[in-house]
Amino acid sequence: MNRFEDVFRPFLQGNAAQQLMRAPIHHIDAKREKRQITVELHPEQRIPMEEITRVEKQIMQTANLALFEIMTRYRPELFCCESMEDILHELRKRGYPANGIFEGSGQKLENGTLTISLRHGGYNLIQQSHSAPDWSAVRNGGRCSV
Repeated sequence: MNRFEDVFRPFLQGNAAQQLMRAPIHHIDAKREKRQITVELHPEQRIPMEEITRVEKQIMQTANLALFEIMTRYRPELFCCESMEDILHELRKRGYPANGIFEGSGQKLENGTLTISLRHGGYNLIQQSHSAPDWSAVRNGGRCSV
């Protein structure tokens, strides 16, 4: 299985986080006519979101792409409350209302359940944003409560 560095090293200048460079590539979706590439990685360690964003921008510019996107899929045991920032970043990137709703929210991971306490309301906006099926599926599976 190819690793990120095997395919994309020529498009990077300088150093990149080792956990990103060594991450196995699970899938690449390239749309030539749109000049878009999405890479799905299954990293063995968490990769800082800032590093992913920096590398996406650099490869997009170097390869003259309209979009270069890195999607990560982590093993469940790597999940922690700090993962919430990564989740919020991904929601914002996809156009979901994640700014004010989750601002100041509390997160608690206990017995495999992530509980998110919204401080400013907004659950109705989450339901209306078409992300509700994803949230309810997780919630109904007993892994997350909002």
